[in-house]
Amino acid sequence: MDKDKIIEELKKQNQQLQQKIEEQAETIKLLSARIFGKKTEKIDKNQLSLLSDDELQELDENTDTSSEEIVEVETELRVVRHRKAKPKGQRAAFLDSLEQVDVVHKLEQEACTCTDCHKKLIPIGKKCVYREVGLRKPELFCRNHYQETYKCEHCHPKGGDMIITSEVPTSPILPHSLISNDIIPVVIMNKFGLATPLNRQVQYFKSLGLPVTAKQLAHAVIKASEQVEFIHERLTKTLLDNPVIHMDETPFKVLSEKARSTSYFWVMRTTEEFSNQKIVVFNYSSNRKQENIG
Repeated sequence: MDKDKIIEELKKQNQQLQQKIEEQAETIKLLSARIFGKKTEKIDKNQLSLLSDDELQELDENTDTSSEEIVEVETELRVVRHRKAKPKGQRAAFLDSLEQVDVVHKLEQEACTCTDCHKKLIPIGKKCVYREVGLRKPELFCRNHYQETYKCEHCHPKGGDMIITSEVPTSPILPHSLISNDIIPVVIMNKFGLATPLNRQVQYFKSLGLPVTAKQLAHAVIKASEQVEFIHERLTKTLLDNPVIHMDETPFKVLSEKARSTSYFWVMRTTEEFSNQKIVVFNYSSNRKQENIG
């Protein structure tokens, strides 16, 4: 192709592109005016009107005479938040379900005399001014387990009585420990439900008067988990029966392991797409071997 023809063709393409750019710029200008410009309405006298001639004349007499009139309409945007009405009666019903403790505020001894005759005032009634929820502070107590002994008064009258004693249940988790079965659920709930570290729980229990250490609490949690190990095995089996599961590992250092070795926490969970049960299982392993994953 000739060089001059190529230049001419390029000039035509450039002119066409320039024309498109101008058209797009005009379109952008119009759209910007519609979106961000003032909303106005122009009324021209030469425009056909829905009003009669007498109505138009009366309108002209009451308004300024001009060839066109600009009417600006300003709209004010108000955000109205409709708050849901609080259901009535729930607070009173909740307070009624609790144990009722009455607190009567009496007059001081100096104010129990009449200001006129200086005789002693007699209470004639009381009214409830307001109600509130109270909280009792946890208290430690010692639970003494006694074992009763029985014998038959009719057998062996000359001695050699048969003595029968009742069975005394022992703590299945930590026998002969200050951390009883009442305290262990609180420790587990605070640790895993409220994310409260054991060292902070030690301060809490010490404020109640219980001398414990973080190591003792950790040992109690481990022993309690061993008692429910069968639940962990059942959940793992149910989880592995799913066709698809999520799995990931987190490396970390363990003090009891070798200094340079890395241990792993493996987490497995079901998926929302392939399972109707929400199961999350954690496993610990000192390596990444296949047999230690599941």
